[in-house]
Parts: sequence; C-alpha cells; structure tokens
Amino acid sequence: MSRSWRTDGRWIAVAILLAYAAALALAARGLGPDRVSNAAGIPPMGAHFSDLYPFPAARAELARGGDPYTSNPFDPWGRVLNCPRLWLQFMRFSWGAIPAVGAAMGAAWLAALLAVLGPLSRRQGILAGVLLASAPVVLALERANTDLIIFLLAAGGLAALRRDRPAAAGGLLLAASLLKFYPIAAFAAFLVRGWRRALPWIAGAGLLLAAWVLAQVSDVRTIAHNTPAGGAALSYGAGVVLNAADLLHYGRTGQWADFSRHARALDAAAGLLGAALAALGWRRGGAGGAGRELFQAGAGVYLLTFLLGSNFVYREIFLLLCLPRLWGAGADAGLRRAALACLAVSLLLHPMWGLTPALTLLRQAANWALFGLLAWLGGAAANARENFRSNPEAAPV
Repeated sequence: MSRSWRTDGRWIAVAILLAYAAALALAARGLGPDRVSNAAGIPPMGAHFSDLYPFPAARAELARGGDPYTSNPFDPWGRVLNCPRLWLQFMRFSWGAIPAVGAAMGAAWLAALLAVLGPLSRRQGILAGVLLASAPVVLALERANTDLIIFLLAAGGLAALRRDRPAAAGGLLLAASLLKFYPIAAFAAFLVRGWRRALPWIAGAGLLLAAWVLAQVSDVRTIAHNTPAGGAALSYGAGVVLNAADLLHYGRTGQWADFSRHARALDAAAGLLGAALAALGWRRGGAGGAGRELFQAGAGVYLLTFLLGSNFVYREIFLLLCLPRLWGAGADAGLRRAALACLAVSLLLHPMWGLTPALTLLRQAANWALFGLLAWLGGAAANARENFRSNPEAAPV
C-alpha cells in the first residue's frame, strides 16, 4: 500500500532519532559528555567517530615501516587493526576529515535503512524510531563503526535482488563478505528466488569467500586475535551467556569463575538447535509476501554472528531489516510478534545502564529466544507455500 510522504511513518522514525540525539547533546552540555554517554549505554571514548581513527593511524604506521596489525601507536587508544588489509585501499582520509566522514556514514546508513524498509504506518514509524534510538544503534552511529559500510553494501544488494537483478545483488553482498566475512549469511536472501535458483549463488559466494580466507589465513588469525570481546555488557551471542553465568557466580561467591571452557560445546549446541528449528520451520512452510529478502538477510546475519560466540552489539543494526516481516500479518503472526518483542528487549534493555544480574539474564534470554524464533521463521520463509513450493522457479514477490 502506497503512502503519501505526509503520512509516511518514516518521518516519525527520523524525528524520534533526531530528538533523542538533540536531547543527548543538550544533556551533555549541562551534565558532562561522559555522564550522559554512560547513561545512554555508550561507553565514552573521549572523541566521536572513534572507530575511524585506526585507519589514518595505520597509514602513518605503514609510512614509517611498521605493521599496524601488531602495533598502531598513532591511534589515540593504541588499537591495532582488526580488519582485512583491503580496507586500507579505500579508507583513505585525513585526521581532520574524520568528523565529516563519520557524519556522512551515519546519514548514508539511515537513508539506506529507510529506503529498504519502505513506507511505514504511523505506529510502525514510532516503533522504528524507538529502536533507532536504542543503545546498539546509537553506539554504531557514534563510533562510526565500519559495520555501517557493510550495511550499506548489503542494503544495495537487497535492493537489487528486489528488482530481480541477482548479479548486482551477488556482487554487492560478496563485496561486503570479503570485507568482514560474516555478511556471507546475507546470501540467505536469495532463497526468495527458490532453492534451484538460489543454491548456485549461495554456493558460489561461499566458495569464493573460502578461497579468499585461505589466501590470507595468517591475516585472518591476526584479525581474530586483535578483535576484543565485548563482554556481557556490549556483546551478544551464544558465548555471552557464559559471561552472565560468571556474573551470577561472582554475585553468590564473591569470586570470578572461568566458564570459557564450555564455549565450544555451547556454540555446537546452539548450532544444532538452530538447524533443528530451521528444519522444522522449513517443513511447516510459511507465507510469501514483501520483505522476505530483507528478513532472510537480517536473520541470517544474526544467526551466524550469534553462533560465533561474541559480537559487539552494534552489529544488531542488521536486525532492523527484519522489521517489515515481523510486524506483518498472515501465517505465523504469533511467532513474528514474539520475535519482535525479543528483538525490542535485546535492543532496548541494555546492560550498560547498570542493570541487575537478573535483568542482564533477561536480555540474554531474549537473545536466545530471538535466535530460535528467527531460525524457525527463516526456515518457514525459505519454503513459503505461496511462492515456490509448487513452482521452484517462481520469481520473488
């Protein structure tokens, strides 16, 4: 259903985000930026767009013959690089350009998100605005995290897929995958075209990414070593529940316990759970309709990164792609509403607000429930009755 721009709920979403940003800025002037940042769930770094600083720092270190993957002293926080060297080929800007680059990245991300979501009702606009003002989203924008660029590439690919341009879609999604690896899960969006048409694209992309990783396996190991864990407060994923268990143990005994030895077993159990639920959803089948390619991509990214064990929460921006599907009517509406509720809890109930261990565990429970629900719904959407159960070559809707 088309909407006049005057009644499009996307304006409400933008207004809520801008009003929240203005409120934070005004509060920072009166109460101090660090105090306000902590209250908003954003650990203060002393400078905005801090995730852009490692790139000019790396160029400076390379210019003097150093290796920014082992030492990056020109970065104000001494952070070594934790991304493929390909990033250095296009992330070329001066120190003074960082504010402009960071603001442009945030504006482009917001425009891309609103474009792929499409027109919203007023109620949907309010919900989208509240979620846009959540700590993980604001953290990604305030840091100018490179996941914003990955999101832009994925959004372009999904827009191309919606227009039945699989080559352009595959190229953009593959570019995102080569930059950060995890976007390979967004190729699940090709399932809207049916298994026969999707499988070559998914398999081909997987093989290319595998070859890319093998070609730079030493760098990949270094990147994994250089990537810090976010802990229970700033992370999500299967392994984060071990941090929460450690927190509870400390609350009872006054001593920290190391539950990390159970991480691999927990990841394996989560993988089996997700596969089983996706298979059950596939067997049942689901409804067709608009927004399936967005849902499959957003759910795919969340499911894969969840299984990786620990991810900084700003990667949850990909969950916003699931919204059109989750608030839609039709088959599995109850499960969709439950997933939407878990998504909202995950984004809005932020441990950086000084939550009690019980509420921290509630957030972790919501993340696990969201993982299971998205696995089920993803399997069902991949086998939508109305689209390709009876005709595998049906075009996406």
